[in-house]
Amino acid sequence: MEVTIIVIGIILAIVISNVLGMIYPSLPLPLLQIAFGCLLRVTFLEDMPDLDPELFMVLIIAPLLFHEADESNKLSLWRVKKQVLFMAFLLVFITVFAIGFTLHTLFPQLPAAACYAMGAILGPTDAIAVTTLSSRMQCDVDVLNILKGEGLINDASGLIAFHFAVTALRTGEFSPAMALEQLLIVSAGGFAAGFLLSALGRWGAKMMKRLAIRHTATHVLVELAAPFLSYTLSEMAGVSGVIGAVTAGSRQTPHAPNGELLEAEIGNFKKNVWELLSFALNSIVFLLLGLQLPEIFIHVWGSSQPHDFLALAIVMAIVIVTLILFLVRFISVCFVAVNKQSNWTKQLKDLLFLTFSGVKGTVSLATAFALPLVYLDQSPFAERPLLLFMTAGVIILSLIVGFLLLPLLADPKRESMGSHSVQIEILDETIRQLRAESSGSPFLEALVTRYKSRINELRYMEYSKSKRNELFRMRLLMLRAERALLKKQYARKEINGQIYWHSRELILFIYHRAIRSEAVQAALLYFQVHACSRAARLPESDLKEQLNAVFTRNGLRVVRVLNQERDFISDGEIIDRLTQERMDLSKQMRAGFYINHGQPHDGYEEEILQGFYVERRVIHQFLERGAITPRQANDFRMVVNEMESFTLSGESEELITEI
Repeated sequence: MEVTIIVIGIILAIVISNVLGMIYPSLPLPLLQIAFGCLLRVTFLEDMPDLDPELFMVLIIAPLLFHEADESNKLSLWRVKKQVLFMAFLLVFITVFAIGFTLHTLFPQLPAAACYAMGAILGPTDAIAVTTLSSRMQCDVDVLNILKGEGLINDASGLIAFHFAVTALRTGEFSPAMALEQLLIVSAGGFAAGFLLSALGRWGAKMMKRLAIRHTATHVLVELAAPFLSYTLSEMAGVSGVIGAVTAGSRQTPHAPNGELLEAEIGNFKKNVWELLSFALNSIVFLLLGLQLPEIFIHVWGSSQPHDFLALAIVMAIVIVTLILFLVRFISVCFVAVNKQSNWTKQLKDLLFLTFSGVKGTVSLATAFALPLVYLDQSPFAERPLLLFMTAGVIILSLIVGFLLLPLLADPKRESMGSHSVQIEILDETIRQLRAESSGSPFLEALVTRYKSRINELRYMEYSKSKRNELFRMRLLMLRAERALLKKQYARKEINGQIYWHSRELILFIYHRAIRSEAVQAALLYFQVHACSRAARLPESDLKEQLNAVFTRNGLRVVRVLNQERDFISDGEIIDRLTQERMDLSKQMRAGFYINHGQPHDGYEEEILQGFYVERRVIHQFLERGAITPRQANDFRMVVNEMESFTLSGESEELITEI
């Protein structure tokens, strides 16, 4: 039962934290997920077992690194190979000695080997945290490739350094020559193991195709098993599982557009599965960190029984160690040549971005849990809780520093801004051509409304926060005005009960964005509408005629109310946009359509597909005249393909339906 509670709690925490992250994008999502993990542990999972480092590495880190290697641009990474190798290996060992020396100076009572083990724990960066940090920012391509390459393989060097530090801690023996030899063996062995397993995987995929095994899920499951097999078998062979998983991922067979249906099905299915898996695992990484923190804090304070001075000394040590981490990283990356031809300001920003992207994460915490409980003579390793506590403190502090400083060193991502304006132009041209070619279609206005809705979505994405708030306020004003009009008309017996409830249902769907704070009202309205619908039904023709009349008449009145607010908002374009939206909906109603749950009317699907055909043609026209790049054209076509596939699946629920 406890496992069930843990799984349910983690799923709910992932959903809620990501929803909050989307609603409030300024909140750092990893820190939000860490907070949810702490809350979950304190409230429901007090007796949760400690994190198993090996299980964590094989079930979470291995597939994430495998997928990251599969998705990475190999040519771009090869261009910065020197920088990647420097930061993934040499920088890790420099960090080990710098942190070890600092910690032993601050706490002379700690064994030197334990201090260097702490340095090895904090040596590697967290690839998942780095990816999350950089996903919302714009930085130099080479800088981003260096960070990705470093994150893919520096876990191996850190784990090797940790292994030798723990061996020295337990036995008191350490050989630099043996450590270097072991590093070369496990790195080369991990590469060889990953290469061999990926070759076997390619051969297996070819054999399945030759045997006419066309079950898409089976092919994708074989690929999903690859990271777990490559990591586990590499570790069983005594070599680096991390490098084995990364090598196997980098050699995945691409599903090229060769005209085969099976390849297309596998490629699309694989993309969707990995997107879901990566989303879940990335969230679980930070939730697990939060789940472990309360136990660590309780453990260290309970075992050490610190007085105020010691507590302050530990906190100061966490701050100093974090500063040393970033200082050593900055000095080291100064030797990494990035954009030599750019001016010194740009070079400094790139170096600082590389520095403060060196955040630590759950990999470090998982490694810390691998610290021994006892020495070789079976005496307890009493300093273990202190090292765990300091590791957690440095992880959180490095994440906070990264989230505070990196946005100052990088511009917000703007690649979508230009594409939004171009997309709007493409959709406007699509509407123009549809009107010219389908002027006699009874479904034209419904189809045009769909495209206008997409245009409004794109414009909304470019709005500032203040403009979005004004748009929300105006929509809420319109909703309340329409409700007030319907109430008054119902009280005066200008409309009967069924028209009243159907009209309220209609405006509920129209203004769904403006009722986020009125969820209870929406639920009550749903039951009221269906209760009324069962009680009495007008003939369909009468219902259509009366709904059209009420909706059109009230639309004109609501627009007048809206225009009275023009002097009280900063941008009149919002009033114009909402006015046009409301008038378009009235025109759509007069054509015999309104927004509701259900399947499209016979013939309307063909109109939607015709719209996709015209949209693809417009995209090609924009590409031919150089208005968009080939990459933009491909991105826009992918959007059309996904919408078309969804339409053909027959699973769309909120469609424009004839009464």
